[in-house]
Order: sequence, then C-alpha cells, then structure tokens
Amino acid sequence: MTEKRSIENEIKQIQNTYYNENNKNMFIKTKQKFSCAENVTDNIGLDNLIEKTIYYNSEGTLCFDYTIFKTYAHPNMYIYFSEHVYNMVQYGIEQFKTICIEVNVSSLTITAIERYKDLIIYLSQKLPITTIDYVEKITFTHSSNITKNIIQLINLLFTKEMATKIKERVIVN
Repeated sequence: MTEKRSIENEIKQIQNTYYNENNKNMFIKTKQKFSCAENVTDNIGLDNLIEKTIYYNSEGTLCFDYTIFKTYAHPNMYIYFSEHVYNMVQYGIEQFKTICIEVNVSSLTITAIERYKDLIIYLSQKLPITTIDYVEKITFTHSSNITKNIIQLINLLFTKEMATKIKERVIVN
C-alpha cells in the first residue's frame, strides 16, 4: 500500500467517524466541512498532512495535491499553511533557480474555491509578486471541464498583473 493510499484511508476513517457522530448536512455544508477538517487535523497532525499535500517530487517539481488538502483545510490553519507554501517556494527558487508547479485538481469545484477564498487571498498577499517570474509553468492535472472556469475565478482574486503572468504559465491537462 502506498503512503498516499495509507493517509487517504486514515482520513476516510476519521471522516466516517465524524459524520456518524454528526449527521451530515445536506445544505450549508461549509461550517461542518471545516469542523470535520479540524477533526482530521487534530487526529493526524497538520505537519504530517501538509507533507502529503505540498512537496517536491524527484524531478524537482513542486506538487500540490488538492485531494488531500481538501480533507483538512480550515481557516485556523491558513496562516501556517501559507507560511509553509512560502518556504517551499523560496526553497525551490534557491535550489533550482526556477520552479515548475503541478497541481492535482481532481474534484476541485467552484464552491471549494469560494470556501478557500480567504486562503487564496492570503497566499497572493504572502508571496511577492516577483515570485511568478521564477515559475516556468503551472500544470493542472486531473482537471475537469470546469477547471478553466475555476482558474478564471481564482485569477479574479489576484492583481491584474499577477493574473496575466499566471495565465501565461498555466497548462491544463
């Protein structure tokens, strides 16, 4: 069993227990999703989860796995997570001079972008605008038909200059 599969199984068990103890809401889910995410974080540990979410692969590409991130992301961890992302990007620039970013967007939805809007804004403020100059490309993998719409929505959260630079580097697979 791979390390990713192991953490996914552990997360799934924690989520199932949470929703068995707290009836799953059919509507207005954000507050409950954040509560469940905090429960996942408390049980597995934020650093352990972040390590499985954002990392450099063997080719030196900075990888971000939304499928893991969505299971533990909640407002109380945004600042810590943003600091980690900042440090990972700075490390990549220092080590490789430029970086490639690969984002697994499997199951990403427009409602998720709304749920994590504050984190996206915080990250856009944390990372200097010049950071994008060190990014060769940003590849979105496991994308759906709405990925391009989601990217356009995310770009609305950035300055016009940053959004233009991001668009120049985006590849959707």
